[in-house]
Amino acid sequence: MKTINLLPKEVRVKDIRNILLNAISILIIIVIIILAVISVFLFDINRDIVPKLSDYEDTNMKIDNYIMQLEVYEQFKDEVNAKSGLIDLLKKDEISWSDILYDFGERIPENASIDSIVGKSGDFYGFLAKSPKEKQETGKILCFSIIGYADALFDISKLLIEIRKIPGIGEVSSDGNSKSQVEGFDVWLFTISAYYDLEPYLEEAAPAEEAGEAELLDTELESMGQ
Repeated sequence: MKTINLLPKEVRVKDIRNILLNAISILIIIVIIILAVISVFLFDINRDIVPKLSDYEDTNMKIDNYIMQLEVYEQFKDEVNAKSGLIDLLKKDEISWSDILYDFGERIPENASIDSIVGKSGDFYGFLAKSPKEKQETGKILCFSIIGYADALFDISKLLIEIRKIPGIGEVSSDGNSKSQVEGFDVWLFTISAYYDLEPYLEEAAPAEEAGEAELLDTELESMGQ
C-alpha cells in the first residue's frame, strides 16, 4: 500500500528550512550557555588564583631578601674569619720584647755596653699578613738596632755571635765601628742591626703557593677537557 503526500513541494521545503534554523538556533544557544558557564568558571578560578599568586609573589620577595641577607652575612663572616685568622696568627707569632731584651742582656760581653737599642715590629706583622707569594718576595725585616761601646773589636764580634743565638733572629750585621773616647778611655763605637728569621715563614708559604699553582693547573686541565 503506497503513501501519497498531498502537500505541495514548496510547503515541504519551507518546513525543512525551519527545522534547520531551529537546530542552528538551539546549537547557538547551547554554545552561548557553555561559554557563559566557562566564563563563570574561569572568573571563579581567577578570583581564587589572584590572591594566591599575590601571596606567592610576596613569598618570593621575602625569599629574595633572605638570600641577599645570607649573602651579606656570608661576606661579613668571611671578613670576620679573615681578621680572626690574622689575629690568631699575630698572637701565635707575637713578639715578646721582654724576652728578647732579657736574652740580649744575658749575652752582652763584659767589656761591652749598650748606649741605645731601637726595636721594630710593625714591618714583621705586616709580613705575616701578606700572601704566600708576597712573603717570597719580601727582603730583610729589621728587628732591632743597637749602638754601644766595646773595649776591643773582639768583644764586638763576640756580641754579634751571641745575638745570632737569640730565638727568632736571623741575620746580624755590623753597620760600622769607629774608635772613640769615653771619659778619657779609648773604646770602639759600634752599631749592630739584627733582622728577623723569616725562613720558617717562607717554608710555610712555599707549599701553600705550590698548592695554589697545582689547583690552578687542575682547573685549566679540566676546562681544556670539557
